[in-house]
Amino acid sequence: MINLLPDNQKKEIRQEEKLKIVSILGLILIAYLLSLGLLLFLVKGFLDADLEIQKIYYNDKKASLESLKGLEEETASVNTKILKLKNFYGGQTDYTEIFNKLYPKIPADVYLSSISFLSKNDKGISISMQGSSDTREGLNLLKTNLEGAEEDFSDVFFPPESWIKKNNINFSISFNILID
Repeated sequence: MINLLPDNQKKEIRQEEKLKIVSILGLILIAYLLSLGLLLFLVKGFLDADLEIQKIYYNDKKASLESLKGLEEETASVNTKILKLKNFYGGQTDYTEIFNKLYPKIPADVYLSSISFLSKNDKGISISMQGSSDTREGLNLLKTNLEGAEEDFSDVFFPPESWIKKNNINFSISFNILID
């Protein structure tokens, strides 16, 4: 095709074509930037929503952690109390065990008026008893029973004045009893 237009008009037509191309490219660029902006705004919205969800989860976990800390402190307090009770009861003497060992050794005609647990030592528990016996034989049987049980009783001591009377004897005795 032959172009018979003057050079000025040809130049204007080329400039208009270039202007149209630049306008089209500008519109495409503007549309691209606008859609990119909308896309970024949409992503920002999703990220803000996700951030809010994460804040809610964080606050829930923080609240549950605080309740667990309270529970942990309460557990530590209970454990301390249990340990104190264990130490307290662990250091206690089981008096039923002592009475179970002592009761079969006492004859029927011997009556106890008092029993005292004096102290703990490496030989067991030191015990002092006072009482009365109808006869000297009953008192002698008590002494024999205690001395004969060497694995449980030791250091059996009757004061000499306990043996003076023959009937209605008031006596005192001290000994050590081993406990497990």
